[in-house]
Amino acid sequence: LANGFKDTNGYATLVTPAIDTLSAEFGVTERLNLYGEVQRTGWSSLKDVTVKFANPYQPTSSEAFNWKDSMYYGLGADYKLNDAFTVRAGLGFDQSPTNDTDRTPRLPDNDRNVYSAGLTWTATPNFSIDAAYTRIEIKSPSVNLPINPAAGRYTSLQGSFKGHADIIGLGASYKF
Repeated sequence: LANGFKDTNGYATLVTPAIDTLSAEFGVTERLNLYGEVQRTGWSSLKDVTVKFANPYQPTSSEAFNWKDSMYYGLGADYKLNDAFTVRAGLGFDQSPTNDTDRTPRLPDNDRNVYSAGLTWTATPNFSIDAAYTRIEIKSPSVNLPINPAAGRYTSLQGSFKGHADIIGLGASYKF
């Protein structure tokens, strides 16, 4: 134990996934625009995260992900009420890269539905204020992982999770 777990430096190599995006905008009228987006994220390139330590007595820590590539689909619109106000809304579906077999409580991710609404106030031709709200609802994932199957034990770590995120944004722009 004297040489085991103690403060030490560590490092990990992380390969981030490639993201391919196709977006479209369609001007229906001078006031109404429609938007669409399809996005593929190459999560399968992120095989694991392995942390190695400078202390030779401290074992390497590794977590395999077994993630799959995922897709995101989004639709949105904005409508210019008048010269001062524009309203917008959108919805999306974001597929999780995790799966029921390998999901862990460290990252109990699952598919997500995304809902957004916003407003722009153009106070002057040079100054505007934007406000937005987004709600992300995560499909309730479950975890059912075997514990120490090599030892012949048939116990497992089981649980379910609930989650959502509420995001509020406020911004101002000034054009020079």
